[in-house]
Amino acid sequence: MAKAPSKVAAFLADRINASAKTQAEIADEAGFRSANMISMLKTGNSPLPIARIPKMAQALDVDPVKLFRLAMNEYMPDVLAVADMVYGRDKLTDGEQEILDRIRLHTGGKNFKVTAAVNRAVDDLCALIK
Repeated sequence: MAKAPSKVAAFLADRINASAKTQAEIADEAGFRSANMISMLKTGNSPLPIARIPKMAQALDVDPVKLFRLAMNEYMPDVLAVADMVYGRDKLTDGEQEILDRIRLHTGGKNFKVTAAVNRAVDDLCALIK
């Protein structure tokens, strides 16, 4: 039976191919010695080392949380489930999680400043929810 295609490899291949950077530039920014490693990640011949996720996400301008969760779900789903339990992901209500996911979708997972206007918008949202 054929091995199921790697979701991590497919995601990385898509983002690498969409990048204006060369594979050598991506490799350098992600801390790999050789651009060949980027080719191996794209094809799924090598898993993405967990410790490289933050730099790889930065090199590809992707949400590091999304890349981490994708990799952990594929490589170590039991560890991800325990981390979610311990760190409280499952302690959010479904609605809270949906709102946070939507924020990440619109911000691309990038950090942002919470201004007075943002606080007012959140207050308005909460008033709507009540």
